[in-house]
Amino acid sequence: MSEEVIELQILDFVRERTRVTGIDPGLDLIDNGILDSVLLAELVLFVEERFGVSPTLDELDMANFASVAQVTSLVMGHLARPPAPAGAAA
Repeated sequence: MSEEVIELQILDFVRERTRVTGIDPGLDLIDNGILDSVLLAELVLFVEERFGVSPTLDELDMANFASVAQVTSLVMGHLARPPAPAGAAA
C-alpha cells in the first residue's frame, strides 16, 4: 500500500469523524482542537483495524498521532518492518 493511499484513508477518517474540510496532512490536529481524547482513541483503533498496525506502548505518544502526516509515518514504519519470525516475542 502506498504512502499516498494511507494518507488519504487517514484524512478521510478524520474528515468523516470531525466534519472538518481542508485538513492539511501536516496540521497539528490536537493543538488546533480537531482531535479530542475520544477521537484520538478511535484513530488508534482505525489504524489497527485498517492497516493491521498495533502501535507499541512507546508509540502511543500523542506526538505520533498529532497530524495525519505523523500517523502516516507511523503506519509506513510498521509496514516497512520485516515480519517477526513465528514464535518470536514482539
